[in-house]
Amino acid sequence: MSDDSVSDPGRRQRSASIVTEFTYIYTASVDLPAAPPLNIAVAFMPHDSAPAALVFAALSDHLDRVPLAQEIWLVAHAPHRRHLESLVDHGAREPRLDRPVVGMVVESDGRWRPLAEPDANALSAHESDSRAVHVQSAGLRQQFRDSRALLTAHGNFHFGKPGRTHTKHFLRAQPAVARDAHAHFVAAGLLRHLDLESIRRVWVDTAGIVGVAAALGAIRSVHHPESPLLLVDTFGGYDGLDEVALRVAADDVALISCSTSGNLAGDVIRKTELTHGRAVTLFYLMATLKGGSPGVALQARDTPPTANMAGIATLVGAPGHPIVCDLTEYGPGRDDSYIEPFESYPANECVLCIDQGEPAVPLEGDGFLPATGTLTARRILASDTTDSLSDFVRIAVAHPSSLRVRHRTRPDRVRTIATQLAPLISPMSSAFEAKCRELIASVESTNKEYGPVEMIAHTRGENSTGFAQAVSGLQRNHPPVLDIDKAVQELERRVAVGDPLPRHLQVVCAVASSGRTLLEASRRLRFLPESTGLSFLVAVAHPETEHGWHLVSTTLQKRSSSANNALAVGWRIYREASEGDDAWTRETRLLNDLISHDDGSIPGLTDAVFSRLQTLEGHVDTDDPKWLFLGSGVGPYGSRLPTLNRGFVFWSFAYDHEPTEEQVFWTITSVMQTNRWSAATTKDGGRYMHVSGGGQFFVIEPAMFDRFNDPVIQASLLRAAGQGELDYSMDDSRSNYVSDLIVDAAVNGNRERGAAVNEFVLSLTLGISYPQSRRDLRLKPLATRNLLSKLETLPGLPPLTQGFVQHALRLLGLRREASTERPWS
Repeated sequence: MSDDSVSDPGRRQRSASIVTEFTYIYTASVDLPAAPPLNIAVAFMPHDSAPAALVFAALSDHLDRVPLAQEIWLVAHAPHRRHLESLVDHGAREPRLDRPVVGMVVESDGRWRPLAEPDANALSAHESDSRAVHVQSAGLRQQFRDSRALLTAHGNFHFGKPGRTHTKHFLRAQPAVARDAHAHFVAAGLLRHLDLESIRRVWVDTAGIVGVAAALGAIRSVHHPESPLLLVDTFGGYDGLDEVALRVAADDVALISCSTSGNLAGDVIRKTELTHGRAVTLFYLMATLKGGSPGVALQARDTPPTANMAGIATLVGAPGHPIVCDLTEYGPGRDDSYIEPFESYPANECVLCIDQGEPAVPLEGDGFLPATGTLTARRILASDTTDSLSDFVRIAVAHPSSLRVRHRTRPDRVRTIATQLAPLISPMSSAFEAKCRELIASVESTNKEYGPVEMIAHTRGENSTGFAQAVSGLQRNHPPVLDIDKAVQELERRVAVGDPLPRHLQVVCAVASSGRTLLEASRRLRFLPESTGLSFLVAVAHPETEHGWHLVSTTLQKRSSSANNALAVGWRIYREASEGDDAWTRETRLLNDLISHDDGSIPGLTDAVFSRLQTLEGHVDTDDPKWLFLGSGVGPYGSRLPTLNRGFVFWSFAYDHEPTEEQVFWTITSVMQTNRWSAATTKDGGRYMHVSGGGQFFVIEPAMFDRFNDPVIQASLLRAAGQGELDYSMDDSRSNYVSDLIVDAAVNGNRERGAAVNEFVLSLTLGISYPQSRRDLRLKPLATRNLLSKLETLPGLPPLTQGFVQHALRLLGLRREASTERPWS
């Protein structure tokens, strides 16, 4: 006996129906104008072999769960009348039921009729049939819900449907018809649409509903024993229709498992000899198409697309495409067994792709299953440097302390890179002053009806204080500057005593990341009347995503239906998302692990580890230009990486000074976050953010390490990688490429060519040590073992490199412990 659970967020509960090998049992509530409301428990028996004892035991169990039924219907096919009569007679004497038991027969035309002749006070034939249709459609909806046939995409992905639309939801009929009684119940619903005797072959769109077609054949043999065997085949959905179209005859029937649009049914009619009415959809749930041209059934409406009576419908805009079960909730008043329509998007206009950065997982093949995992290698291009990034770095690069990298070991450290405006403000460079004047002019132009700014309120932080004072000094009337708390207090005081308010208030923020600080300021200032103009001036916006900043900016600018606020942003530069610890925190943890496992077999390892730990702990938030990365441990670059070569591809301006490691890493991090947003389009025209999830995996093309072969850039790419971007464990060729790259670096550790060897080996060891982070190098297992074996046998490896290799071998259970025996002298 099935006891499936209903899909319900946050909890699991027992099903409202029961299905066994003999029967399908559920309760339907019927409220028709011509009759009083009635709750009916239904036991549908597709075969004449159902033992009475098992049927009534299941019924009793169901009534214990759902005790509101006032009447029991035993339903069987008309040729099984004698067996049904026996069951009804048995049920009348069954003390556990304690309710009237009514027999209903299913005729070959699909209608349910009472087994016994109705009395004089009974419903009319039309009213009785209407009630039966409601009961039948309620059972179809119940089995769909109880089988959890509506899939919802979770996490950061959604579905790319074969019908060329994208959505967070997808209907799969297979779970709803997996049991024999369920398949027969759906097949019984088909009888209202099909002439059983006229069917030669049944085509199904997916093998998952072959059971329904087989049940239809079994029902035909019951009602028409002389009929030939019903042939059944699958055409494989959208992908396979063209292959079989010419073989589909006019006397065939096509069954569509599920639909939200009617597009597949329409394709079947257009491409085959089938006529309207011979392509039947089993389950339909309306999806509201957002953008583009509506599909066959994707049209907004407030009433069901009913061409027959309740629940037995045809698709709107496509009369003759019948629906066995319409699941759609079209408005209030229907019971909770219906499902509200969900949103669907044309593939080339999908807001889930474009605005929210979610990858679309294609549903493929006969089973409409999510596509198997695919790995896409992403190239980093010079064009990933936005004009805003290049313009800001051009100003900031002469001030090493303005672009910083910091640990996340402190609780208040949320991101790895930090932007400091103070070095740009005092003294103020001419380029920064010109940008400030440009922002001031933009705000004045937008809010010109309010006149010049009369008060400046700055968000919390030293950067914003200095920036606000600089902005005030560049305005003609030098408005007073207050922090946001004091400004709100002063404005509330003026409102309370009736003092005049400033005609134009400006909120200034130096660096905005999530935008919460600005949104909080906006909320606190909502008490101001619309006669006070409000503007927001931001020097640098550091959003994680395009969509996130769009929400922040539109919220800040929208004041009311009749008034808007001004917003001016100097530079918008993408910054990496907060994903837990950073590469330096993981490195520190690994170095401590090396110390705890050091058995003295690698001379100099302890000194090398303590030296690096001292560098990490002593150079956090200082002005040392070369503390970020590991040197090769040998030759001229043993302790520090070589300086960046001239002509940094991601800086489109000339520079005279020596770039710091922090400036390079800061730039690479921003470039990579920009690169994650694809300006290219998918084959369906969608635009999405390159993040791994839902079977789609995006990695950095390993050839980028040869393309950008400055050791400091290679190290930056390794440490700035996001989740899954260095995971080549599904790809043999790329795993081997990275392995060869690391061996080449190890062999050339005393030259610039191999100076980043410890950065590569560190990342590989981190990937083995902390796989849950998913931000470090991972190769195929065989490639990993072969690489470590090669490195282990290379002569002259420096202590730290040896330590990483031996630790990785130890974690993989491959380390050959050093012998404790001394050779004879």
